[in-house]
Amino acid sequence: MDAVQRKNLTDQLSRISAAIAADLRRRMLEPGAVNVRTRQLYADEQVGDAFELWTDLLSRRAAVLWVLKSVYVRVLEDRGLLRPLRVVDQSSQGLFERLAPSLGETAYLKWVYRDLALSEGGLPELFAPQPAEVALPSNDLSGQLLELWRRRDQDTGELL
Repeated sequence: MDAVQRKNLTDQLSRISAAIAADLRRRMLEPGAVNVRTRQLYADEQVGDAFELWTDLLSRRAAVLWVLKSVYVRVLEDRGLLRPLRVVDQSSQGLFERLAPSLGETAYLKWVYRDLALSEGGLPELFAPQPAEVALPSNDLSGQLLELWRRRDQDTGELL
């Protein structure tokens, strides 16, 4: 990957991460189960900052975790260390959707991450759920992340 491609990828991942963080923060602040989990984590961590400020930091941390996990999956796939392919190839997602047609892209990525977090052959140190993950991104944002990893060069058909 050359410097221009690396910058382009970093910019795209940053945009998706920022959108996910905004989505997560909105859900952390609105009444409901996510807000309850967020407030419990806030109390458990004994944070000195105001709750609203802390949720901004927490949502960004959770978004980066979500995006980085996808980066790790893609690296493992590109190095030939992960079979079947989960992010690059849509057939794994297609099978998941046949088994659970109404769950969507976020549930699929959550399943991928949990599968890779298993101690038997997985990488729990990279993929285990983290306390910051009190909410999950929308299906639309997870879909954008998957689309990014599946993009192909229009001329050659090779993965970008």
